[in-house]
Amino acid sequence: MYKRILVPLDGSKLAEAPLGYAVWLAQKSGAELRLLHVYQGRVPAISRYLARQIEWVEHQSDSQKKNTKLIVKPEIASGDPASEIIKYAEYNKIDLIIMSTHGHTGIKRWIIGSVADKVVHNSNRPVRLVKSFSDFPEGDGVQPERTILVLVDGSELAEQILPYAAYHAGLSSGELILLSICEPPDIMPPNVYHFIPDSYPPSRPLQWRKYVEQETQRRKQQCSLYLDKVAEGLKNKGLKVRYETPLGEPANEIVKYLESNRVDLVAMTTRGRSGISRWTFGSIAEKVLTASPKPVLVIKPA
Repeated sequence: MYKRILVPLDGSKLAEAPLGYAVWLAQKSGAELRLLHVYQGRVPAISRYLARQIEWVEHQSDSQKKNTKLIVKPEIASGDPASEIIKYAEYNKIDLIIMSTHGHTGIKRWIIGSVADKVVHNSNRPVRLVKSFSDFPEGDGVQPERTILVLVDGSELAEQILPYAAYHAGLSSGELILLSICEPPDIMPPNVYHFIPDSYPPSRPLQWRKYVEQETQRRKQQCSLYLDKVAEGLKNKGLKVRYETPLGEPANEIVKYLESNRVDLVAMTTRGRSGISRWTFGSIAEKVLTASPKPVLVIKPA
């Protein structure tokens, strides 16, 4: 699936955080690794910087003791960082962009809402976003993605992440956890009863409580049936799969799950059910990235 992997760099240590993993993934998948620096300074200084990064990458490649020879290429571009990253990825048929959510400090830092946000919103390529930490693992410290949380909502848009999640699970012999939030009906009936038809939903409080119980059970059953079907298809490919169907508000339940369970990678699309959708990068996806100390693999669905 991955033949060319792109890592954008801006000269900061924070932006270099994903390099250790990028080396591991490139060797595991047999992909070529591209290091792109979008510059605004002097080209000679940038060339020396990229040369140092290639030397570091080659050292990491040797330390991981893989049989596959890593091919790494430095690239330089000038202009707006997000635009140049997107342009480069499209023109060079990049299969995956791996980038940090933070780079330079100050106004130009790479935060969600700036460069990373623009790349995710406007690129048709999958993006793996990594939170930058000074102690990010390198070489033998890079851990395979043993547990991959896949966010689905019953829509074909959200399901477009499944092939990518399955690919990552296959590379690391990891387990896929399908998470679909089952939203309950309103707990209490509306205040103005006489405007509600007698048929559905019920208009009287006692009837409403019974309706909530029955509707909640029906929705949970629907969620389980849907995930059974999705999980079966993945299991037929030899993957280890299980699923969870918590009840509640989507963003809160996803964050809660991340806080109480081990997750090595979160996989999701920027959009899901219902057009503009609750699943927008500015809402659920951004909350997921904020809450999870682990990387997020995100795609803009076709």
